[in-house]
Amino acid sequence: MHELRCVPSAPRILVVQTRRLGDVLMATPLLRAIARGLAPSALDVLVEPGCAAALAGNAHVSALVAASSSRLALARLLRTRRYDLVVDAMGKSTSALLARASGAAVRVGFDDARFSWAYTLRAPRDWVGEYSALEKLRLAAALGLEASDGRLDLPGRAEDRARADAWWAALGLGDAPAPVAFAPVSRRVEKRWPAERFAWLAGELASRTGRRLVVFNGPGEAPQVQAVLERTARRDALVVPGEVLPFASLPAAMARCAAYVGNDNGLRHVAVGLGLPTLAVFGPPSPANWTPPDAPHHLTAGGRRAIESVTIDEVTPLVERFVDLL
Repeated sequence: MHELRCVPSAPRILVVQTRRLGDVLMATPLLRAIARGLAPSALDVLVEPGCAAALAGNAHVSALVAASSSRLALARLLRTRRYDLVVDAMGKSTSALLARASGAAVRVGFDDARFSWAYTLRAPRDWVGEYSALEKLRLAAALGLEASDGRLDLPGRAEDRARADAWWAALGLGDAPAPVAFAPVSRRVEKRWPAERFAWLAGELASRTGRRLVVFNGPGEAPQVQAVLERTARRDALVVPGEVLPFASLPAAMARCAAYVGNDNGLRHVAVGLGLPTLAVFGPPSPANWTPPDAPHHLTAGGRRAIESVTIDEVTPLVERFVDLL
């Protein structure tokens, strides 16, 4: 790896991971590996403002560079920041070209990217069945760093935890057993299991566990929640908060739950990061790409097909196994 000779001690480093809250969370083990292995003077992340909350309070990140301006203006900005090393955690055409335009002497990315010539070091990628956090850690391995710890670093500053405390207190659960986090939502329609099936699932969970189900959702997802409420026979078991929590406060709130049930979404990634048992319904994405290996407490139905094709009959045996995990 003669390219690494171009990286000075205490280098200035940029990691490119612009989109999707879950993908940004999946990049946190990579950020940790870089911070520990290279002791950079600056470790910045190029990220869209709407996804910056996934890195709130992250001790390894020096600064967030907003990926919101034009690509030409952004390329000029990156060049002025004089990075020694750029790590492209996305492998997209735009991210590769931005890495090249940064002027960094060392640029690391995946070998299957369309513009992989933009990198000076390349890491192989396994599209078939590797957990996304471990896949991104291949970029750290290409730099000769330790790359086996795929645990997620979840967001949360003191003010985020305080907001979660107030939100939880307003639910009025008292000394009841820890509830189940219930998230029958997704921003992407192809990742939404039908509302009537989640209504059935809510009833099954309430009857079999005796626990309340606290609804978690993001901005604009209230209609999806309402569709489930209108169809379930166990409306009494569902606790619907009056406020949508900001993403950075979610870990502190969800840590009070016993488990997670819902779609494949950013909320599930938070639950996985907390170590909670999960039961999730998948559509086109592969569950293996979004589930840590050797983790039998993460149950999944579907995957690599239309989510509407996942039947209640498929989920029923998973409910039985899930109840045993509580």
